[in-house]
Amino acid sequence: MSKRRPYLDADGLRLRALERLEKRTARATPGGVDELRRLVQELEIHEVELELQNEELSRTRLSAEQAAQSLADLYDFAPVGYATLASDGSIVSANLALASLLGLERSRLVGRPFASLVALESWATFDDFLARTLTRQDEESSVCELGLEREGGGSRHVRVTGRTLQRAERQILIVIEDITDRKRAEEELRAANLRLTEFDQRRNEFLGVLSHELRNSLAPITTSMYVLEHVLADSPQAFRARQVVGRKLGHLTQLVNDLLDVARVSRGKIQLKSTTVDLCELVLHSCEDHQALFEQASVTLHRELPSFPVWVEGDSMRLAQVLENLLQNALKFTPAGRAVSVRVSLEQDSVKLRVRDEGIGMDRGEVELLFEPFTRARQNFPQGGLGLGLALAKGLVELQGGSIEAASGGRGQGSELCVTLPAAPPPAVIGDVPVAPPPPTSPRLVLLIEDNPDTSESLSAALEQMGHRVHAVREGRSGIIAAREIRPDVVLCDIGLPDIDGYHVARELRHDDSLRATRLIALSGYAQPEDRLLAMEAGFHAHMAKPPEMAELARMIATE
Repeated sequence: MSKRRPYLDADGLRLRALERLEKRTARATPGGVDELRRLVQELEIHEVELELQNEELSRTRLSAEQAAQSLADLYDFAPVGYATLASDGSIVSANLALASLLGLERSRLVGRPFASLVALESWATFDDFLARTLTRQDEESSVCELGLEREGGGSRHVRVTGRTLQRAERQILIVIEDITDRKRAEEELRAANLRLTEFDQRRNEFLGVLSHELRNSLAPITTSMYVLEHVLADSPQAFRARQVVGRKLGHLTQLVNDLLDVARVSRGKIQLKSTTVDLCELVLHSCEDHQALFEQASVTLHRELPSFPVWVEGDSMRLAQVLENLLQNALKFTPAGRAVSVRVSLEQDSVKLRVRDEGIGMDRGEVELLFEPFTRARQNFPQGGLGLGLALAKGLVELQGGSIEAASGGRGQGSELCVTLPAAPPPAVIGDVPVAPPPPTSPRLVLLIEDNPDTSESLSAALEQMGHRVHAVREGRSGIIAAREIRPDVVLCDIGLPDIDGYHVARELRHDDSLRATRLIALSGYAQPEDRLLAMEAGFHAHMAKPPEMAELARMIATE
């Protein structure tokens, strides 16, 4: 390249022209000298213009180079993927974001068919996108969503926008935006909405069935109370009415207990008292306890137990509750004249407890939903119930390191529920547990603090029937005053009182030295484990949930 001459301003150019002119005018005519000077001036002016144009072109070229570099940087380091495709769909160029998205080096993308990166289920979508983009004559973009396969496994969901470049070779510029997180969020939102819809449906169905179950129990209680008011207390009608009331109250109590237990299991609030348990003995006692129910329903109950103890580690009360739920479930769905069998077997390091019935059976869909809460409610079984028993059994078994499964040959083929528990070594000492002596039955002076009139009157009557003397008040402060006046042997105190709560009452009485010998028993509808703990911390000696088991209440009152 020739060296560019240095820039001269107008005065410099004029000086050079005059120097050349002086050399020529020595041998030129006077008229020719003037013409030469005019020509020199024009040439010099053109030279200045050319110099200025060259400088402008240089500045323009530099700006163009800088702009091109900026565009290249934007292309390479853009937060979204860019690629240029040939008309056959092969990759002409790709930026770093696209290479990173696919887990590939950029050099491995060039020349590769873009379709080879597309997930199988998106092939048809990409083919349609490519055809639509190539046939567009205007500047309108084509858009689609695709699944792209990453190098080494995995995939990403992307939104692709494409436009044909106005070139002879008809290339396509595509923009690839990673929308995987957005799609995942949308799916999660849709799933959450479905779960919410299902929850609303299940809640409504549950409330409907719960209302049905409650009314089914309350209706005979109401009619039985009417009978008791209009017949002699020792008549056969009164005896049957009392039996109905007892059964239905037991049913209502079981409904409430199941609801509370399911809630406790789901929240991890169940407290287990683990010991080594002979499962055969537990099954034997449970079957004996339920024998009368099976006989009333004309259903035979078989037991198949080994002749030796089968030991498991668990909470004996909760294991008995599991078996009770399995037996009641089998009885509910087994017609009269059929049989239910209970079998225990030791298989290597595990113990199997199987309850098999000859009942109505289940199809596959019902088996899969069997252990979900409220399943029976949703499926409208004519046998009734809230569908909580098996869900509760599953939760209790799993808390003790076991599992439970269901099987059925189909409708009319009966069902089998199988509980698997880890086998345990026999206990170090095996012997009879000493039976606690019966508590004394001497009459006690009982202070009852209860704001509900019906509960207060009926409980007072029951305690008087046991031979105790009862003084009842309706408020916490009245209870504190009465306790200091009469110094009762036992205080039965509700927690939710209208003025101060039962915890405050207990703390006041425990700080009174004259009442140190008084036994404080909390009697409340608040019966969660944390409620019991609060009662103990406040100073109560014991806590009973409403409605109380009268035999247990009598034992607590009789305890010194």
